[in-house]
Amino acid sequence: MCLLRFSAIFALAAVAGWADYYPSSWKYTDPDAKRLIGVDWREVGKSGYADAVGLQFTKPGPFPLPALDFLSGAVYVLATSDPGPPLVIVTGEFDLGMLRKKAAQAGLKAERYRTVETFLTSRDDILGLAVVTDRVILFGGRNALHAAIERGQSTQEPTYNPLLANGSRLTESSDFWLISARGADAFVNEFLPLDGVRADVAAMQASFSIRHGLEAHAMMTTYSSGDAEKSADTLRTQFAAFASRGGAVTVTTDNTMVRLELSMKDSASPAIALVDPAVLPGGTIVVNHGKGTENVTVAATPITMEARVKPAEKAPEKQVIRIYGLDEGTREIPAPPPL
Repeated sequence: MCLLRFSAIFALAAVAGWADYYPSSWKYTDPDAKRLIGVDWREVGKSGYADAVGLQFTKPGPFPLPALDFLSGAVYVLATSDPGPPLVIVTGEFDLGMLRKKAAQAGLKAERYRTVETFLTSRDDILGLAVVTDRVILFGGRNALHAAIERGQSTQEPTYNPLLANGSRLTESSDFWLISARGADAFVNEFLPLDGVRADVAAMQASFSIRHGLEAHAMMTTYSSGDAEKSADTLRTQFAAFASRGGAVTVTTDNTMVRLELSMKDSASPAIALVDPAVLPGGTIVVNHGKGTENVTVAATPITMEARVKPAEKAPEKQVIRIYGLDEGTREIPAPPPL
């Protein structure tokens, strides 16, 4: 029932006219995909999140491009998967000559499907690509690319994935986002550490804005109101340490829904705090239960962030030779370097 409620939100939004505002490249998406990632690569690619997000598009991530530099020139990335094979739709401005050269270097074989140039491989650990135009390229296996090309060239009205309704909203308000109708699995955990609540979450979405520090918003649907309260308590404890770095944390529940909001201003690389919060010391956060607030304190963890950072080397002390007994008094001269 909870999962149906979550999916119904997307379906209602989809029929409310949101498809009229979708980018034209979204017609290539798999209408049955249950996992989506949207990335504004112009912003993310130059941020502290570049490595964390980029891992999703390299081996052994879920969307293994032949190489991350295939995103050179990319503006926006939309990736979908499950239950079908992975598909990555990239829009931007691309040097097609350079793309062909990179494809050849990666061992991809040039083929043509319908009117579209493709570069494919028999390997299952990297994705091939299809050059739709110099502004749209697709990454996927042979079957995924062929199916996407067929959807794009169809003369019928596109059948859009219902999850794109929320994806469209999140694209306008965030720098990258993810939606999973399969719960808080490993796919989601790459961005938000939710191991403690994964068993109770049926579906979720999360968005991240990183242009002025960090703002993260996550909405999770659990299987019962009891699961929601339990998950909320777990999240309050898990992210308490995040607050000790100057971050703000809010966790609220509404029946079976759990909302998590995180923010950290003026942070050059907030990804560290999200991806690996266990390295952070303990702290205190203000928890809003809807019926009031209370402070929740967590003791420091034995491993701190500082312990993983190599301490800066101290500059060597200045060596001098002092000469005594001179008429003008004691004199210091620089010591010669050691032999």
